[in-house]
Amino acid sequence: MRPHGVPGDWSYPAKGRLVVMELNAGEYEIHHWTGLQTQSAETFSIPFTVQDARATYIGNVHLEVSGSRFGIGVQDRTRRDVPLFLSRHPQVPREHLDVRLSRLRGRGERE
Repeated sequence: MRPHGVPGDWSYPAKGRLVVMELNAGEYEIHHWTGLQTQSAETFSIPFTVQDARATYIGNVHLEVSGSRFGIGVQDRTRRDVPLFLSRHPQVPREHLDVRLSRLRGRGERE
């Protein structure tokens, strides 16, 4: 991941960047985030599975923060994200990239 303050990969409809993490095969869950001055309540879940020797696209996980409140969502941005991923990681053949959009469970707000 890129550190805070580094320019993103796109700015419309919202600022963002492509995040790539190398993980072992298994079941995973995004359930918490921490920012510079705030953090989420643990009231959401974005589960996903990684298979051995495969890349997995889980969708565009978008976080919006306003003061101490936040919103999170998962959207299908494969037409934007997959070509960018493949251009940055040419060692991964397209046929080894799985598109498995995750579903957001719950939604958190910090009061």
